[in-house]
Amino acid sequence: MARIVEGIPTIKDLVKRLQNDFVFHFDCGFLVSYVVPSEAFFSRMIDVISQPTVLEIMQDEIFKW
Repeated sequence: MARIVEGIPTIKDLVKRLQNDFVFHFDCGFLVSYVVPSEAFFSRMIDVISQPTVLEIMQDEIFKW
């Protein structure tokens, strides 16, 4: 989501920005000591959350009463 909001065109550019911009790194929820995930990680994550039922499952888990 941050990639789209910030107008970052590719995952590769996102990883570079996370590695070089510590404010952006922190704003995205990474502590200074956290290693930035690889491009492959972000690609796999996008594939997983793009599946139709994943967001429904996550929503059910978050709002479970």
